[in-house]
Amino acid sequence: MHEDDNIDFSLGEIPADEEPREEVSPPQDEDGGRKEPPDPPAKFHTRPNRAAQPGFHTNMGGYGAGVSRGSAIHEEKRRREAEEKATGKDLLHLWIRSACIAAAFVAIAYALIVIALKAGENRGDLDVRKYADATAVTVDGEEMTFGDLAFYIMYEEMKVERQAEVYNPDNTRDYWNILMNGVYLSARVKDMVMGMAVHDRIFYNEAVRAGITLSTDEKAAMENRRTDFWEDLYPSQTENLIASRDDINHVIYEIGLAEKYQQQLSIQNNVSYESYDWNGKLYEKLRDEEHTVKVNDRIWHRFHMGNNTLYHGQANYIQDRDKQKKSKSQE
Repeated sequence: MHEDDNIDFSLGEIPADEEPREEVSPPQDEDGGRKEPPDPPAKFHTRPNRAAQPGFHTNMGGYGAGVSRGSAIHEEKRRREAEEKATGKDLLHLWIRSACIAAAFVAIAYALIVIALKAGENRGDLDVRKYADATAVTVDGEEMTFGDLAFYIMYEEMKVERQAEVYNPDNTRDYWNILMNGVYLSARVKDMVMGMAVHDRIFYNEAVRAGITLSTDEKAAMENRRTDFWEDLYPSQTENLIASRDDINHVIYEIGLAEKYQQQLSIQNNVSYESYDWNGKLYEKLRDEEHTVKVNDRIWHRFHMGNNTLYHGQANYIQDRDKQKKSKSQE
């Protein structure tokens, strides 16, 4: 006998909570057919399974997966090509932009250099010999050049320099830099040169229109003034003429004619001769009311008195004085 023959296969007593239940027949519809029970309530919010559709997002094998991988490779290739094209365009735009910026910097640098050079020219003293033909002032539409002002420049520099040698023979430039009521002496002399030149040109033209001429004695007096002028100049002045001797001599003649007109005008109006000087009140009134004067400020502001026909240095003036003493002893 096998040992399993002693096994009790009886079910024993069934517990009360596990009593056999009466089989319930499935519900039937009105026609007597079997009616399917309703679905049990959903748990965990489940949803009915759906067949996976082939496509890019499916995780199934087969045709859909193959299409997905091919599309991904194609998209990656397109992305790379797009990036390469974009990179090329960006490099071209970057090169163009860099070239434009570089050109702009070059233009700005050039402009700054030109401005600096112009500013340097404007700040520097005017060399009257280089600008002898440049217009210094326009009187009644007539242009007067620095060459026309040569006599006044040379005469005033000579006269003031004589005074400067008395003030400080070791450095005559100190006298030119004296401040008088907040204005340098050199600036005052500069205004004097312009004032006298304009005054004499106005009165000379008026004398010519009035038919005034110099008598024989007056011409002889003017000739003596010419001689004195040339003899009183420093040797460095005669060596650095702003205009020719003939032009300067003609200006001296014009001055003689202007002075004769001024004398007749003062007698005619029964006023002093000085009233019609270059800084006289009656002359200033006449000039402002009946004449037009326009100074070329663009050039005139660069002109400075005291260093046009002279060189301010101790050695130069000792040399000039020695030359003058030697010339006088020879005479």
